[in-house]
Amino acid sequence: MGIVQGSGLGPTLYIVMTSDLKPLSVINILFKFANDTTFLVPENTDIDISVEFEHFCFWAKVNHMIMNLLKTKEIVFCRPSARSFLPSCLTGIERVVSAKLLGVTFCSNLKFDEHVKYRRHVIQKH
Repeated sequence: MGIVQGSGLGPTLYIVMTSDLKPLSVINILFKFANDTTFLVPENTDIDISVEFEHFCFWAKVNHMIMNLLKTKEIVFCRPSARSFLPSCLTGIERVVSAKLLGVTFCSNLKFDEHVKYRRHVIQKH
């Protein structure tokens, strides 16, 4: 908070400020880049995604950081042939079928059609 977005110092300060942010489980994976944090929780884990998310929210509060819950999304990855529906585990967080991370569009069905379609569109514009 208080760092101008887009500044050269911002990403470095974010990494320093979040250096003590760790997942509760060694099975769950946390990625930090620039001013974004992404965490992956496998289906079979010792710490549920909702517990892990509450841990991150508590960490943010204690460290006087603001989580932008409007930009927070949940995506569930599954095989394209899987037809099971999982209820959302994160109350108030939008579940999406695709999400862009570091310029790559990931789809819940593990296909890259949406990413390829977007890249073709960008290339055709130039």
